[in-house]
Amino acid sequence: MTERYDYEYLETGCIRVLRLLSVTPKITFQFECVSLDSNPTYQTLSYTWGNPVFTKRIFIRNQFLDITPSLHECLQNLGAYIGTRIWIDALCINQIDDEEKSRQVQAMDRVYRQAAKVVIWLGSPADDSDQALKGAETYGKAAFDAGILNLGPDQLNSWDDVSEDTELGTTKKALLKLMSKAADSEGDDNRVDERFPRLAFAKLTHRSYFTRVWVKQEITLARDTAVLCGTQATTVEHLHALVLFYGMLQPWEIGEWRAGQSTRIPGPFSEQQLMAVNSPWDLLKTATGSDAIGFVLSGRKRYRTKGPDTLYQLLQSSYVRQSRMVLLCKDPRDKIFGMAGIARDMNELGLKVDYKSDVKEVYEATARALLRQGNVDMLRWSRTGEITSPSWVPNWELPVHAGWSEDTGNPLFKATGGKYQPKSKDTDTVTPGSIRLQGVLVDTITDLGSVWRADPDKSFDQSAFTIMVQELFRFLERPRYPEDQQQAILCRIPIGDKELPESSPFFVRATERSEEQFSALISRAMDSDMMAATYSYQTCMGYNYMARPVISEKGFVGLGPSNVQPGDVIVLLFGGSTPFILRPRVDHQGYLVVGETYIHGIMDGEFPYDEESVTMFDLW
Repeated sequence: MTERYDYEYLETGCIRVLRLLSVTPKITFQFECVSLDSNPTYQTLSYTWGNPVFTKRIFIRNQFLDITPSLHECLQNLGAYIGTRIWIDALCINQIDDEEKSRQVQAMDRVYRQAAKVVIWLGSPADDSDQALKGAETYGKAAFDAGILNLGPDQLNSWDDVSEDTELGTTKKALLKLMSKAADSEGDDNRVDERFPRLAFAKLTHRSYFTRVWVKQEITLARDTAVLCGTQATTVEHLHALVLFYGMLQPWEIGEWRAGQSTRIPGPFSEQQLMAVNSPWDLLKTATGSDAIGFVLSGRKRYRTKGPDTLYQLLQSSYVRQSRMVLLCKDPRDKIFGMAGIARDMNELGLKVDYKSDVKEVYEATARALLRQGNVDMLRWSRTGEITSPSWVPNWELPVHAGWSEDTGNPLFKATGGKYQPKSKDTDTVTPGSIRLQGVLVDTITDLGSVWRADPDKSFDQSAFTIMVQELFRFLERPRYPEDQQQAILCRIPIGDKELPESSPFFVRATERSEEQFSALISRAMDSDMMAATYSYQTCMGYNYMARPVISEKGFVGLGPSNVQPGDVIVLLFGGSTPFILRPRVDHQGYLVVGETYIHGIMDGEFPYDEESVTMFDLW
């Protein structure tokens, strides 16, 4: 009778690899134990685990292991890898042994770094995925050859002024030619074979593979890759180039259309197709790629060009989003452990992979280490609409909304003037559930406005915006701010003093352009022209979703989280780029974190304080 396979003890520094023997009529393999110090030759598999339902079976001689249908389907398609050593985490780690699992996960960065190749399995062919991967080998390869992966924010910001006789100019020329080909072929029935498979590629990017936590590490560390979907294959570099190219193609087409250079509505749909549906926006979304794939692939590029990020940077880029597309995992502890292998400062933070600790212990230890390291801005991630315990520990199980006062992790303000005060010895005291930070008390909240509940996925709510403006106008009648500046202040508070430039995807501080858009929104009815003309202002207000106007006892006016209450206090915590709102506990023993706040007039270090005004805040 066939018996279940019983894992033997695995020494530290060793890994199990499996040698695939057959995939039909049944999947058979054998395990080998190898030392990583011996530089063994093997490949690794990166795939979607799927639901933990173990209904399929594979065989090791006269023994068996039960696996998920998703892994079984993947192995059935690896006939080309028969005889090859492959490391597969679900099989090569004893998943029910927490001690072994902790040791092996701690070494996974080495496992992937030493692998000859990472085989990425996106799943079986569906939704024209064959066409999508062919697009990666045509348009993606062409964009890669043109140098699209070498473009960074600085190059994109200066795109309009690029000279043709430079290396960047050569890249720009090649990419514009490729974009013209993609756009022109859409409207030409004789060039169907030249079309960029937009719908197929968009659907491919929405596959669950790209939302897996472990994928970030697996792709980041891979020396070489093979991306498989059904019978088609490409590389991570060509796939990434295609993601970036599509991201450039869409706004370029819209710009050409608005400038009259193109008479055809941009995209894969004709005017007749758009007119024939009840909601054109729903149709257009089918050609829009997922944000998740770009975040995963950009991490690989950054790692290879600039080296590993800190854990704080990795958590920010993986879980802090304006959209809902964040990385997911079955075990919530893996939100932290899945970043351990690519974070450069795990030892400095004193953090280790330990599956014997529960999720609350893991999250609290991580938050404490990051705050002690000086990452006070991490408290922005606690803005969830309700106060959890401890209030200073982000709940990484849930989507973390992007902060009001940052842009892709880069702060827009310096509320403490960039001055980080040395910590006293008292801050090193460890009380479970509590942490002590230094800062300055600014003032106490006395009155509130209405919550800005406009759904960022829907049309701009002009009536709700008008109510917010009226409430802020009433607050600004207090004498704190000069009368001749109140109009400019009234414009800047709803958007948190940030603006989206026309030629850049990155936020800047608000300019007169925002004041013009503000004036239009409060004086004209919304129509399609107004919608386009005030796009920046609307987008910035979308980042302030669930904010509400606040005013303090001394007349400071700004925005606070939806759950702020009168009696909450505004504080500056040293090392933080933005002020925070804290709530005194009922027993007066410390504070709860309510969230970040935008308070006009203290965002750039203007608030005066001296050594005597510095105090300790015990956060619970």
